[in-house]
Amino acid sequence: MLKGGGVKHLRPTFAMRQGQYNYMVNPDGSEALLYDLVKDPSETTNLFDSEPSLASDVAKALGQWPTTLATSSIAQ
Repeated sequence: MLKGGGVKHLRPTFAMRQGQYNYMVNPDGSEALLYDLVKDPSETTNLFDSEPSLASDVAKALGQWPTTLATSSIAQ
């Protein structure tokens, strides 16, 4: 279960950029942050709670990313 950003760490461990969005999260799903880099290049407004569908889509893409490594030319 993903949770919104907290204050425990300065920045979450994992980060992924998808289009104009930057998504960051810890391995346990905590401290999830989602920013629109076109509208908010300074990353001041976390969209994680206000855009749940978008947050879910980006989180799913990040979760699927490791599976793409096994089929990449680097892994061969």
